Amino acid sequence: MPVLPCTSYSVLFIGNSLTYCNDLDLHVKAFIEEAAPGVSIRTDRVVKGGASLKTLWTKTTAKQSIASGGFNTVVLQEDLPETNVASFHEYARRFHEVIKAAGARTVFLMAWPYKRLGWITTEGIVKAHQEIAISLGADVAPAGLAWQRAQRQNSQIRLYANDGEHPSPCGTYLAAAVTFAVLWRRSP
Repeated sequence: MPVLPCTSYSVLFIGNSLTYCNDLDLHVKAFIEEAAPGVSIRTDRVVKGGASLKTLWTKTTAKQSIASGGFNTVVLQEDLPETNVASFHEYARRFHEVIKAAGARTVFLMAWPYKRLGWITTEGIVKAHQEIAISLGADVAPAGLAWQRAQRQNSQIRLYANDGEHPSPCGTYLAAAVTFAVLWRRSP
């Protein structure tokens, strides 16, 4: 959480369609605006459909946006079912170094598993995120874990869109609430 009172706060989201579907960044911005009236909030995003952190590193302007954007926090979203843990950890480290050099905070947005690529469970995704976050001194927004808990408590809740991979509006809302809670260190 930024030291209040502050006059501005900015967050860059880097990810794929799990991030831009339903405008996760705008939902997080709305939570922050509600929590900190009078603080100028800026969000931006570098996103590419189907992209892993490796692709976002090599084929987008993500590095340049971090270096030149003046962001307080950068939220990195990897889609582990689409890649593997070794690649995630390698590119998480690369991004973290650029984020750290820019004076910003790294937060990993933990996504969720899906059936089409069922090689990894929620527990595996949690472990991969915890390992890299601990090794880098970064934070994790455990949206995938929140999804799992929400579905255990209410099996009727629809967090996935019709494709069974992307978030429904409810799934995006829960991911945004979790991300806000980590950024602001309080419940929305």
